[in-house]
This record gives sequence, structure tokens and C-alpha cells, in this order.
Amino acid sequence: MTKDKRTLLVFASGTALALGLTTGCGPAEKTGSGPVPATAQPSASAKGPVYAGLPDPGLQGQPVWARAISGKPRTVCPGPAEDTKTTATRCVLGDAVVLTEEVPGSGAGGEGEPQRFITRLLDAATGKQRAEYESVMSVVPSSGLRTGFNEGSSSPSAVGRWKDGSPALLIRSQPVPAGAPTDQDPSSAVYTMYSPAGEKLGSSEVKNEHPLALPVVDGFVQLKEEPEKLTYRPIGGGADIPVTKIPGGDKPIGPGFGYYTEKKDDYDGKGRFLAVIDRLTGKEAWTTREMTPPSPIAAHLRPGKRADTELLPLSGNRAILLWHAHTSDAVVMTTVELATGRRVAEGPSIDLGLMLQRLDDRTVVSPDGKTAVSQLGGKVVAWETETGRELWRPKPGKDLRPMAQSPGGVLYAEQSPDTKGFNALTGIPLSPYDDIPEFTGNGYGTLMNDGALFVFRTAPAPAEGKS
Repeated sequence: MTKDKRTLLVFASGTALALGLTTGCGPAEKTGSGPVPATAQPSASAKGPVYAGLPDPGLQGQPVWARAISGKPRTVCPGPAEDTKTTATRCVLGDAVVLTEEVPGSGAGGEGEPQRFITRLLDAATGKQRAEYESVMSVVPSSGLRTGFNEGSSSPSAVGRWKDGSPALLIRSQPVPAGAPTDQDPSSAVYTMYSPAGEKLGSSEVKNEHPLALPVVDGFVQLKEEPEKLTYRPIGGGADIPVTKIPGGDKPIGPGFGYYTEKKDDYDGKGRFLAVIDRLTGKEAWTTREMTPPSPIAAHLRPGKRADTELLPLSGNRAILLWHAHTSDAVVMTTVELATGRRVAEGPSIDLGLMLQRLDDRTVVSPDGKTAVSQLGGKVVAWETETGRELWRPKPGKDLRPMAQSPGGVLYAEQSPDTKGFNALTGIPLSPYDDIPEFTGNGYGTLMNDGALFVFRTAPAPAEGKS
């Protein structure tokens, strides 16, 4: 694509940024990595930032609030709690916006001096501050660790989920003994998680060679990695738990620790089947050994033979189970319950051809989980996950790459040579867009543009033509 993109990922680039924030007050805590008293914050100009980007097909025309960005203090959106190696950022936590800034002057004494950060929770509807949390990160000269916002460094904050699957903010902190920074234990750090409302969910001290860069999955800190298992500790107390390591390093399917798949064979002449493994138990949750394939696939199977199957992520506790007969080019999608394999719906069929590569398969799902747009082998189809009903396919020669769906039913997609919105239910093309907004759980979306963070109300997808 040739046009200049103003992306949300500007936060991950390491550029020095700062926001003018609304003064507010969070729950009072005096110690640890909890909330600290709200301090005076820079405000936007009288006029305020002006959005200069393209009108977004999934958002209303005017922002409800915005925060200007200046050179200092350096401010970013946190990264994902479960992945400490990515440069992706997450500005949204449930119905809140999250920003982390470096405290000016901290760490100025050089290596071994504490570096301080403030993470702010802002109400998505108003921009008012709900709470703020201090994180202290110190590096002793002999440790070789790096802290801060730079790529490959430890991060003071992250956006993840709590043990019940709800959104949660992670604060990593490494308190320094008063007056004796070099006495600080480089292997120790405190991990604390908070709800979008600012309430403390749990806190635990962990010890590790790199204590400030540990992934957190649904309220569990990854402490140890071994050839066949990972060890996690629950934040807030409890026994460590072993979790099966996925062979090949693939990502789990489903929320939390999730599931992974293996191909197995009974050597009964029927062919291989798919086994779905629960990572917490290391045992089979279910298999396709005795499953009945969809009728379009069964019609192409040789007597006594099994269909080929593959499990792909969908949303929540559901997945896509693909079915394929070796004598046909067609693949049929089905919606299944991830924990049991129970079929929820039989979806559409896609003719992949025998030689098509499937390196970029993807499915983007609406926030309510009911509408999916799937790309398999370069072919795209929109469908209802609960009924299997096909909604639409791109017209011949109008291939697209689905990227995301808005709460209002807008599909964000790449369609060479540009980016464009579509009505997710009908496929009708809408207007182009600059960037994909990050959506809150209460009807707002965020965009970064020309030195400011803008928050808009979401809008329903237009029924016809360009928005």
C-alpha cells in the first residue's frame, strides 16, 4: 500500500510521546505497585486536538474526547500480558483506556538507579482518570537487564485477563530499598493485576532470572520453561501448576491455556484422526475418531475411510473444525464447542483447489461472536457461526483480506491497493480507513492521529454505499 498510514502502533515504535490527561483520583494505596495519589497533569489546549484522518466507517464523525501529545514525558500504550516479545500495543482495557508514562528524571543517575513509571486508567466515555499506578523498575549493574519501553526490554505494564477471563491490567514493579539501590534483589519483582474499574484483583512476588519480563496468562505468571512443560504461578496466591508445552511452539487454541491438536492413527486402515489436547491436564479432551463428517464431505469419502480434519481458532470457547475429503477440493467449516467437540453448526464450503497455499488463513469474528469472515487458501466467505448460514462472498476479482470487525458490524479489510470497510453482514463496500480502531466494551473506539489519541463512539455499519 502506498498511502501514508497513521497507525496505532506509533506507540510501539519507541518515539517519545506524552498525553495531556485529565486530573483524577484512584483508590488510595500507600505501598507496593498500587495506586498513588493523582498528580497535576498537562491539559490540552483550549481548542483541543483536531482529528485530521479519514472518517472511519465504524465510528461516529466527531470524537467525544481527545488527548494531545507532546514530546515529554514519554508515554505508550501497554503491550499484551501473554506475549512479552511482541511490539503490538493495547490501549483499551474493557471500558477504559490505558496509558503508561515514564516519570521525568527517574533513572537519571545511570545504571542501577530506579526508573519510575505511572500507568493511568482513563474512563473511555469521558477521558477522566479512574486510577493511576506507580511501577519502579531497577537494574543493578551486574544483572544485564534492561527496563523501559525499548524493544527487548522489560515492561512496567500490560493488558491481559484475570482468572475468570475478564479484562485486567498488569503492573510489574521491582521496589528498591530506601537509600540503598544496589541492595535491591535483581531476581525479585511484584506482579499485580487490576480490574478496569481500578480494583486490585491480586498480587504476588516472583523470583526469576528475568523477573520483569515474564508472560502472564489469565492471572498466572509463567515462571519456568522446560522441554515438555511450562510452570505457572497464580497471582494472588496458590500452588504452581504445570502446563503442557505445545510441540513446535504453536499458539494454543482458545482462551487461557487453551488446547492444541495432534494427528493420530489407530492403524486400522481408516486413516488418521484429530486429537484435541487440554493443556492443563495433558489429556485428550476429544477426538474426531468416531465423528460423522458433514454430508458434502461424506459423499466424497471412500468406504471405511476417515475425512481429514483441522481445528482453527474462532472466538471464546468455540472453534472451527475443517473437514476435507482427499477426493475433493472442497473444505467444509463447522462450529464446535472447544471443550467437547460438540457440533454447533455446519458452515459454508470453500473450494481450495489441490495446490493452494494456506499460509495466511485467518478468521475475524464480531465482538459478540456471531458473525465470522474467514479466509482459507485465499478464498473468503462471511457466515453466521451459530447457524452456519453463508452471508456473502467477494465478487470475482475483488479478493480481500479480512482484518477485524467492529461492534457495529463493519469489516475492516485490505483490498489491493487500499484498505476499505465493508458491511460485515452484506459485503457492501464502505469508505476507506486509515487505521483499525481499538474498541472498548461499552461502545467506543480509539484512534491515534497527528499527535493525539482520539476516542469516538462506535457507529452501525451503513446499509448501502460508502459511509
